[in-house]
Amino acid sequence: MIGRPFPLITVVNGDQIALNGVAITGHLTGAAGANGSNGTNGTNGTNGTNGTSQLNFSFGNNAEAADVTIASNAAFTYSRTVGNFTVNANAVLSPNGYKLYCSKTLTVNGVIDSSGANAVTTTPGNGGGNLAGATTTSDLGVGGTGSNGGSGGTSSSAGNAGSAATLTRAWVAGGVGGSGGQGNMGYGGGAGGSASAFQATPMPYECGDWYLSRQSLSFSAGNNANVTLPILVPLAGGAGGTGGGQGGGGDMSAGGVGGGGGGGGGMILLSANSIVIGANGAITAKGGTGGTGGGGGSNGGGNNYGSGGGGGGGGGGVVVLRYLTITNSNASGASAVNVAGGVGGAAGSGGSTGSAGNNGSNGAVVCQNLAGGYFGTWANQSL
Repeated sequence: MIGRPFPLITVVNGDQIALNGVAITGHLTGAAGANGSNGTNGTNGTNGTNGTSQLNFSFGNNAEAADVTIASNAAFTYSRTVGNFTVNANAVLSPNGYKLYCSKTLTVNGVIDSSGANAVTTTPGNGGGNLAGATTTSDLGVGGTGSNGGSGGTSSSAGNAGSAATLTRAWVAGGVGGSGGQGNMGYGGGAGGSASAFQATPMPYECGDWYLSRQSLSFSAGNNANVTLPILVPLAGGAGGTGGGQGGGGDMSAGGVGGGGGGGGGMILLSANSIVIGANGAITAKGGTGGTGGGGGSNGGGNNYGSGGGGGGGGGGVVVLRYLTITNSNASGASAVNVAGGVGGAAGSGGSTGSAGNNGSNGAVVCQNLAGGYFGTWANQSL
């Protein structure tokens, strides 16, 4: 028996079949199967490099690494960039015209002070941040040294005027010294020294790092290679008080010497992520008190010589605070940051009395809240 041949079955287009070359309607595809389990996640991509933070620039880069605590009186000799910085109770820190940057918290339980020194009778007070009374190499402007009172006059002559302010430009005016008293026979007392020009209100850009710097910038410009331009001719915080005028002379005696001017308050810049002022903490840049003028008198017979005028009080300084948050727990409130001008000195006694020196102008507290961005919000204010 001859067997029946097997049919020829072929697959067309992947899943359609043909029987002996004749296509058969329908497909071999069955119902879809269940989804397989997910495959293993791929490895994460490489992180991008960190950008430069403007706020880190404001608060420093913690270059000194370790936290710093001031446990006893101390003074800066360079600008500091730290993490946490604490001034303990009963300690006084003198910034001396240098800046402080804290990437974390600045805690003030003691005092940060750049006040001008008081004049001692005819000896002027030094400016805040300028303890030696000489040119400083600090980063910020310093307070102006008080001026000398008038002196050098002789008997039977008018008194000499007090010396003018030692600064040509300052943020805050110092007080003008008082006039000396008149001697007999019309010999007049000298006038108080003249004040310097000043800019009464610090502007925001003047308190930025690019402005508050004594550094110079060198660059090539056209054919002028290595041109050096100052970023800033620094302004002082407060001008020193001017000297009081000398009293007019009598027939036998010169008039009393004028009182010296008080020192101007210096500049303080504190920049921290958080500033905390404790119950007894304070930040001060006050003007120094003017000195008392020298005494006048009488040699008898109406031979009077005038007393010296009082020295002018120093101008208050400038405190710049930059922060994201600030807490002031000092019971005196706004007085925790004190930039008051110095009180003018009294005239000398005896003879024909001169006049007291004038008070220095109050300084400024400039706050920059950086919560809204690098430039933040500026205001001349007390906390």
